[in-house]
Amino acid sequence: MSDIDACMHGRRRSCRGARAVLAVAFASAATPACAGLEHERIAFETGAKAAQPSITLDPSHGFVVTWQERDGDASALRFALIDRDGGETRRGTVSSGKNRFVNGADFPSLAVLENGDWVTFWLEKTASGTYAYEIRTTRSRDAGRTWSAPLVVHRDATPTEHGFVSMTPAGADRVRLIWLDGRRMAATADAHGEGGDEHMTLRSAVLGRDGRPQDEHELDALTCACCQTDMARGSTSTLAVYRDRSDAEIRDVSVVAFDAAGPSPPRALHVDGWMMHGCPVNGPALAARGKRFLAVWPTMATGAMAVRAALGKGPVFDAPIALAEGADELGRVDAAAFGDTGWLVSRVATRERVPVLTLTLLSDSGARIDERTVASPVGGYPRLAVDGETALVVHTEPLSGGGSAIGVLRVRVAD
Repeated sequence: MSDIDACMHGRRRSCRGARAVLAVAFASAATPACAGLEHERIAFETGAKAAQPSITLDPSHGFVVTWQERDGDASALRFALIDRDGGETRRGTVSSGKNRFVNGADFPSLAVLENGDWVTFWLEKTASGTYAYEIRTTRSRDAGRTWSAPLVVHRDATPTEHGFVSMTPAGADRVRLIWLDGRRMAATADAHGEGGDEHMTLRSAVLGRDGRPQDEHELDALTCACCQTDMARGSTSTLAVYRDRSDAEIRDVSVVAFDAAGPSPPRALHVDGWMMHGCPVNGPALAARGKRFLAVWPTMATGAMAVRAALGKGPVFDAPIALAEGADELGRVDAAAFGDTGWLVSRVATRERVPVLTLTLLSDSGARIDERTVASPVGGYPRLAVDGETALVVHTEPLSGGGSAIGVLRVRVAD
């Protein structure tokens, strides 16, 4: 049994420790076989206008961090490779331009496919309207050294919002994308993309190396307009989670499953009953291990912000697990399978009016093992990725003189 497996089976008790920004350790006074987790800050240099980081794992090259960096009226999408020991091995620029839609809540990510290809995207303005932009995808066949010409995955060509993208491998050289799509707004918007009714939908497509969208679907005809989506691929199916919207303005989280038969109809992850006349800009997260999934989501159905989690197989999830609730909670969640049997969840809260990043370690059954604040202050929507028993967490880091940089934390099982 590994160290983390011993923790998952209840042989660990957490100890009180000092909170620090640069390094945090989860310690144990139980047995040496259950030493806990170590957290340390990794040196990562960017300009003073870097933000919107994301991270994924390339099993052949290490962790891939992406972020956007402004330079005057232009913006660049950049990447860096970091190994399991926290050392940077290479970085580069995917693309840059002056007509980008750069937004703290709607930002690029990267997928590593089964054949080793990388696929990422950025958001490009299509009209003068604030929310008239399209999704431009690009592919690298050589781990970021060169990139293909950009491709617009949606084919409606309307000056409306297209964003909040999630991607996951779909076998061989294929990638599955879901996104929030505003084409139904076009009937009421002007030529600049202004004035349209807020009618967002969820759509999906699969891209292969030939660049042709395949298996295109409208998954949901009415969704929340600006909450992040997420997607995870299990051993027998792929699930997508997103914030839905009913005609009565109930904005609970829904699930769609993809398998050989195609996408399933949407179903509620859990009936929270959150009524809100507007988008909370606070979406769910999803992680997979084999046939099991962990979903994490924020809700204010009871008044105060609550962060909930649920385990399930396929699109059916168990009763929710309460992770946090209170006026200081902000949501902004992410999740990943950790080690052989654990789950790691990140969320943002405020402590003494300062936004902080908190990590929660859950057992395979969803029991809370430990929880620590690991960085302060933080901005944006932190993201995490896992390689075995090592995780990297990235977040926007406000700078004292103005602007922001990218903060990186390494999380691992102690020796």
